[in-house]
Amino acid sequence: MRKSDSVTVYQVNDRIEIFIPISLKRYGGKKMMVSPEKKVVNPDRFSPNDFVLFQALLKAHMWNDMLLEGAYASIAELSEGEGLAEGYASPILRLAYLAPDIQEAILQGTFPAQLTLADFKKPFPLLWEDQKTFFNINE
Repeated sequence: MRKSDSVTVYQVNDRIEIFIPISLKRYGGKKMMVSPEKKVVNPDRFSPNDFVLFQALLKAHMWNDMLLEGAYASIAELSEGEGLAEGYASPILRLAYLAPDIQEAILQGTFPAQLTLADFKKPFPLLWEDQKTFFNINE
């Protein structure tokens, strides 16, 4: 397990790994994102849309790891093995290839509020700088 207080990007052989130090904790019956400093991440912004997008990003990384590690040979095999509807996994998997700062903004709830999971499921550019323009995210 990696220990880090910030988003870290690693080059591992022919792939890039992104580590984002956020955990989920239950407070007052609600699941909240918690930073390494044990602070609730942007509680004023937290909404069901944020949580749906957060969960999708976690699934994307989990499924991507399964594919890269050889647990499944294809997205079709992953979908069957995980009991997913046909065509569901592919758009979610793309989230694993978002720019690290966009992923961090999703996890911290600081991405533009009008963006939803449906927006991120549409095909988007692979170049990180192009993604910021595509999603209209200003740094």
